[in-house]
Amino acid sequence: MNKLTTMLDSLYAYSCRKLGFSIPLRRLNFAVTYRCNSKCLTCNIWKTCLKNPSLAKKELYLKDIKSIFSQFKDLKFIGITGGEPFLREDLIEIVESIKVPYVSIPTNALMPKRVIGFVEKMVEIDNLKQLDISVSIDAIGKLNDKIRGVPGSYDKSIEALKLLKKLQRKNDKIVIGISTTISKANVNEIIKVYKLAEKLDVAFFTRLAHSSSLYYENISSKIFVDETDMPYIERIFKFLLKKQPRNLFYRHYLNRFLENPSKQPVPCFSGFNSFFIDPYGNLYPCIMLNRRIGNLKGKVLKQLLDSKETKDIRKSISDGECSCWTECEALNSIYSNPVELLKKCIY
Repeated sequence: MNKLTTMLDSLYAYSCRKLGFSIPLRRLNFAVTYRCNSKCLTCNIWKTCLKNPSLAKKELYLKDIKSIFSQFKDLKFIGITGGEPFLREDLIEIVESIKVPYVSIPTNALMPKRVIGFVEKMVEIDNLKQLDISVSIDAIGKLNDKIRGVPGSYDKSIEALKLLKKLQRKNDKIVIGISTTISKANVNEIIKVYKLAEKLDVAFFTRLAHSSSLYYENISSKIFVDETDMPYIERIFKFLLKKQPRNLFYRHYLNRFLENPSKQPVPCFSGFNSFFIDPYGNLYPCIMLNRRIGNLKGKVLKQLLDSKETKDIRKSISDGECSCWTECEALNSIYSNPVELLKKCIY
């Protein structure tokens, strides 16, 4: 998408939101499973299915997924997440049935060869233009294994990244990155992980650890950064901005966290042109806001989007009642805001 098209698309989305018109749904985050073979300190998703094993049987079947996504005609991007997405045996078929040109999938890489085998087949899907695979690494060596709760996690992540790089040389549809979550446990490690990404010649993505009763189920966690960590956070952000001065997420989002951690820096478009679907077909405005709109199994999407619940959620989002800093929604909000895009052109 060229700059003019991007700006016109942004102006259209922003105007629709301001005037209360319907905006074409462009982006979704879809958790295909909450099963996970990691035991991360920053996230309790892995406990969900351990506490209630029957939940796995309630996950959407492939036929349900095909039916649901047949309603998303304007979808351009989907973030397929979990749990660990590669635990779904039918993940390739899911990607194929969704029919979206840009797909992003994170992985803990505890099954390197399985990841590679699945990716090899995914990139052969005709309508798929780009497949982003991000490998989760939160620190170097044993500290990473401690944070992620599984011995040997770091070595398997490195193995997966090297195998993915070999595959990338054969197919330029693949974009590879390291994904890092900033918490109290690793504020001294982020720059080291960035340098690892440079060494391996892969992208680097980061975000602050978040609390969510809907997604992470980690409300009581003590792993989140606070005011005592701000000198470390400031050092990290300055480093990232120096390395990537034109990165929209760093310049117009994370950099403002230091100014006011309790306020979103740009108007949020979650619940407008971006939504979240859980493994059971429940529709939410995003992964952070625990306000269920309805279940998509056997339901008409338009009816859910026109419901009073959706309108009330959109109003609360427009009124700035949310304060999360997750990148899952940030980039969509930035690209849906022409003011932020103009800043990119100026700086």
